[in-house]
Amino acid sequence: MSHKNVDQTKTSRDRVLQKFQGTRFVEYVDGAGYFSSLNSDLRKILAMETTHSFIQIRSAPIRLRRELQALGFLTPLEIEHALIQSSGDEAEIGAALVAQGYHGDEVHRAIAHATKHGVIHKNGTKLALRDDRREIVRQHLLLDVLSINGRDVQPGTAASAASVLVSGHGAFFGLEMDELVNVAIASAGELRDDISHSQTFAADIKALSQRGFTMMR
Repeated sequence: MSHKNVDQTKTSRDRVLQKFQGTRFVEYVDGAGYFSSLNSDLRKILAMETTHSFIQIRSAPIRLRRELQALGFLTPLEIEHALIQSSGDEAEIGAALVAQGYHGDEVHRAIAHATKHGVIHKNGTKLALRDDRREIVRQHLLLDVLSINGRDVQPGTAASAASVLVSGHGAFFGLEMDELVNVAIASAGELRDDISHSQTFAADIKALSQRGFTMMR
């Protein structure tokens, strides 16, 4: 969002809502520098009744995906996560996604799009993960495990073990390392051996931390 159009925001949103009822307005906030220099404008926009939420780069893998899920929009990543926990059969994967709350037509569209463009391999009725997608799928699985199973970690309290905190749930939210490993392995399906490999797991956590998606405590 830009401070140059704060005064026009309400008018613009009203016009959008006249044509597209139910639109969710999610603001993109570009880091702490914006907050410190344009705090007043930021507060005005976030306080508007039509502002549903906001995201930053670091919280996008959680907060932006959460918004897409709320809209029922299915991404290849969600299909891949269902795929690794299945036998690879397309009907089985589709049923699992419908059970998660996605509409059947959207599941059909998303799988057809992902296979047509080669994001997911298809051979007959079987779907398969691309080798060059394993790292992406694995790392976002770790983020999902943290988001779904995490809890508030009070600042200033001594931790019994190293914890991994995830962006998108407040300042201190995550799991202790041992618990993250155990839950992730249980949820990883065909990627179980990858996550069980200590060097691979450590490399994934390091990569997520370097990108600002997680933080060690």
